[in-house]
Amino acid sequence: MVLQHAQTARAGARNYADWHAKAQGYGRLPDELEAAAARGTSAKGEPLSEEQRAGNRTHAALLRQWLAAGGMQTRWAPPDLTFGEGIDLELGNRTVSVRHLGRANTAGDVVLWDERTRTLVTGDIVVAPTPYSFGSYHSDWIGTLARLRAMKPARIVPGHGLVMGDDAYLQQLAALLEETRRQVRAGRHAGRTLEQLRAGIRLPEFEARFAGTDPARIRAFRAFFLQPGIEQAYKEARGETWLE
Repeated sequence: MVLQHAQTARAGARNYADWHAKAQGYGRLPDELEAAAARGTSAKGEPLSEEQRAGNRTHAALLRQWLAAGGMQTRWAPPDLTFGEGIDLELGNRTVSVRHLGRANTAGDVVLWDERTRTLVTGDIVVAPTPYSFGSYHSDWIGTLARLRAMKPARIVPGHGLVMGDDAYLQQLAALLEETRRQVRAGRHAGRTLEQLRAGIRLPEFEARFAGTDPARIRAFRAFFLQPGIEQAYKEARGETWLE
């Protein structure tokens, strides 16, 4: 059975068609990324930093893994059942609640909640050890994290990463989102462009907390959270609307 939040279900077919059209070029993308890293310039001839070249190689390797696993055979299946705020599923002697507690990493994030064991499965609302922020809603995400914490889970199963026994990581993630939002709003109020904000905002304290000194985690934090996250916070500050 395919179960989906109603808001994202309405956009499902259109989003899949858009993705499938773009995905036709994915097969040659790893070679293009590696070639750019080797020559030190982008496809437009712009110079790449060592960090960007390393990021290209990382992305190329991940894409090759995805392609080898049959990623291009992904197909959209319409949901058998949609829901609004939530729905309860009876699984033998266990009731599991599927809840949409607000927008967060995407518009349609849902969680699974087992009241009996106080187990919370967060999906990509919580991703560890480094989060990502493509198409995210930072202000809503902060509120959704607060609602998750209010449930007082005994264990948290994130979308990626190890099972957690407390909400310390949720607090850390909320603080990161708040600081990203604060710096972007302050920069925009001072007249800075998105490009200037991307170049100027680094969040070194949070980078150290999420990534430590691990080069791969540092690249992931910068490429998957910081750069897209600054853009999403900028869109929010401008009052733009979008659906991811």
